[in-house]
Amino acid sequence: MIRRASSGRIAVAAVVCLGLAALTIVFVRPDVPIWQRTLMVWLTLLAGFLSLGFLGARHRLDARTVRSYIAILALLLVGSFMAVCFIPSAWPFFQGFAVLVTAVLISNMLYFIVARVRLIFYRPTPVPDHSHRTDWPTVTVLLAVRNEPVEVVRQTISSALETDYPADRLSVIVVDNSDDAEHVQVVESMLATLGDGTVKFIHRDGTQGYKPYNLDLAMQHIDSDYVFLLDADSTLTFDALKACVATLDTDPKLGMAQLITVSTNGSAGVFARASALFVSMLRTSIGMLNDSGGFLFFYGHNGMWRTAALREVGPWEQYYRGRIMIGEDRMLSLLAYAAGYRGATVDRLAGEWAPMTINEFRSTYQRWCYAFCQSLSRDGLRLMTSAGASGLAKFDELQRELNIFACSLVPLFLITALVSRGSIIETFYLGTFLLFEIAGSLAVYFRFARGGHSAKKFRQACGAGFLVASYGSWISAVSAIRFALGLPQGWTPTSKSADDSSGLRATFASHKVMTAYSVLVLALTACVYVVRARDGELDGAEALDLGLGAAFALSLMLFLVVYGRDRSAPVPDSEMMTINRVQSPFE
Repeated sequence: MIRRASSGRIAVAAVVCLGLAALTIVFVRPDVPIWQRTLMVWLTLLAGFLSLGFLGARHRLDARTVRSYIAILALLLVGSFMAVCFIPSAWPFFQGFAVLVTAVLISNMLYFIVARVRLIFYRPTPVPDHSHRTDWPTVTVLLAVRNEPVEVVRQTISSALETDYPADRLSVIVVDNSDDAEHVQVVESMLATLGDGTVKFIHRDGTQGYKPYNLDLAMQHIDSDYVFLLDADSTLTFDALKACVATLDTDPKLGMAQLITVSTNGSAGVFARASALFVSMLRTSIGMLNDSGGFLFFYGHNGMWRTAALREVGPWEQYYRGRIMIGEDRMLSLLAYAAGYRGATVDRLAGEWAPMTINEFRSTYQRWCYAFCQSLSRDGLRLMTSAGASGLAKFDELQRELNIFACSLVPLFLITALVSRGSIIETFYLGTFLLFEIAGSLAVYFRFARGGHSAKKFRQACGAGFLVASYGSWISAVSAIRFALGLPQGWTPTSKSADDSSGLRATFASHKVMTAYSVLVLALTACVYVVRARDGELDGAEALDLGLGAAFALSLMLFLVVYGRDRSAPVPDSEMMTINRVQSPFE
């Protein structure tokens, strides 16, 4: 049951935020001193942040949470000050609105820049001691598959069965909706040989409801205390299940626990390496933010749910505007927090496979971005007005939502930079985005470069932090536009079998819009440089503005050139690419 804040609290928070926002829009003018304009924006952002706490639950603040609050307030101050300083003169109303929006988005980017830098030094909270425990509750391991390679499924289930969890307290359910009857029979026969034949296999025909339907079908056969979800390429360390149970048992309001997940298939190819590094950074940073008191984004696998909480906020299959919620994992995370539950990051590693080709990455990232848009549109207000979630968790989730929006605006700022004649808005926005990518590269390199540093590892980290991040920003923009216009989702379900790399020409052909955009920006930037430099009208600010825009367009082109060349299809080794053999995406 989702507990909403009282109507009075919601009204007070809304009036305060809207009132200060209106004052900011009206009174932020070029003739007002910078410190006064900054103060007005600062008060607006601070009011919004404190309102989330006013609406949320009251939790005991530990040292980590207090430090997080202080860091957030400092970032809001820095972001608003910089935005006010660099917004150009304009009609007061539009200038005030621009200041407010830009301050919010820049503060959002600064928030994640600091988060990525912190990732380098991140030390997770220790798992409660469970060495002498004997009264272990029942756990069901759940895996939903479709057309997955048999050996990959075998490795995943074996990894769960080989943990040290008591066999009499552990059960496994596999739900399959593959099309090929022969493939289904092979999978069923293989599973019958695992766990002394105790693995339950369920098959259903069709794709209605996608994966959420499979999960709900399995829930009809589950009566255990906890449910642990796997993906078709997941692998676990020896005591992963016990660590999750020990963590969840510390507090009945902990509804879910997420293992720290690292991509283990980086050696499958050049792009697989970059993808593994990039995805590992995202996964680990999610855990780090939650471990500081923020919002736990449960991402569908390598994690455990309290069964009672799962049944309260479920089912998995839900719809919005007649379309299925494709981010069922994220959706239930949000609903769990709105219902008063919390999540916890567990200090144990788990493995997964990152997308191994550009097409697979594009489809996966489109699905993630579309899921963010769906959950924000349908359930964002429900979380923000809930009395169950803490203010810090709300702010963390809001920042993650805004990050998709902030990154999706990057291509737009490149266009406006060509006509704004050095307004500095674009310079600062793109400069912040550049720092965002630099922080990502550093986090990848210093966090995961186990076994010594090298120039090759640094180049790989830069590829993941710059080129893949730029490509991800382009996908974010496309996904946000598709969602806003109600267009088809633009993604297809993926499996863990690698497809062939189609070559550079085909890669450019499959990215016609992005290629045309990049060529147009680069060509227009060159023309503007030449014309304005010839006329003596090109100043340093405008040159920097245009240069940053061209650099982003160039990074998109370099992404296709570097990762789109002819190569043989990556063939991952399901026996070697496990978390017990590979604990860094560089390996």
